[in-house]
Amino acid sequence: MKNIKILLKKTVFNIQTEGILNTIEKILKIFLQKIGFSSSITLVYRIDLFLTNLDILNDSQYNFHVINDISEFNNFYQVPPKLYFLPLNEWLERGSKCLAISENGHLAAYTWIHKNFYDNLGPAGAIKLEKNEVYIGPFYTDPLFRRKGLYYTLMNYALHYLKKKNIDFLYSASNIHNIATIKVMAKLNFNIIGIIWVQGNNRQIIDFTKEKSLNKKFYNAKN
Repeated sequence: MKNIKILLKKTVFNIQTEGILNTIEKILKIFLQKIGFSSSITLVYRIDLFLTNLDILNDSQYNFHVINDISEFNNFYQVPPKLYFLPLNEWLERGSKCLAISENGHLAAYTWIHKNFYDNLGPAGAIKLEKNEVYIGPFYTDPLFRRKGLYYTLMNYALHYLKKKNIDFLYSASNIHNIATIKVMAKLNFNIIGIIWVQGNNRQIIDFTKEKSLNKKFYNAKN
C-alpha cells in the first residue's frame, strides 16, 4: 500500500511539472520495457579526475552545498518536492552525499555521489565501486530554474569538490535519448565507456574500456 501511495504521488507530481502527455509517455515506456516489448539502452560515462584539467569555476550567483544529514535540507526555505521521493535516509546512512546549488535559500538543483555501489540504475542494474571511485546521480533541476545551465554548473562544482577529495574515477549513466546529459558530459570531458542494452530478460554490455571491466562492475540489482 505504501509503494502504491508513493507511485500515485510521483504520478501526480510528474503531471504537474512535466505535463500529462509526457507523463503518459514515460509510464508507457516503462510498461513496455517491463513486459519485454521495448529495450532500454543506457550510456555509461567515466572521467579520470587525476588526468583531467577541469573547467574553471567562475563567479556564480549560486551557492554550493554538500549535504550529509537529512536535517540539513531544513536550512533551505524551498526544496523541490521530487527530492523526497528518493530513499534519502538509506542513501545518507550508507555514506552517500547530496551536492546542491541554491539561490536565495531556494534549492535550485541537486545530485548525489555514492561510494561502494549504486543500485538505482533501473534496467541497467547496479554498479560496484572501488575505494577511489564514486558514482554521481541522479540529477534534478527545479522547474523554476531550468534553461539556465545549472546542470553544467552543478557538475563542474561537483568535479572540483571530488578532485579535492582525491577521487580518481567518477562514473555516471543516462538513457541514450537523454541529449541534455550527453551534451553536458561531453563538455566536461567525460568519456562514454560502454552501453548497457536490456530487453526483457536479455542483457548485453558493450564495453569500450581497454581493461574490459564493465561486466565485472555492473550487475543485475535483483540478483
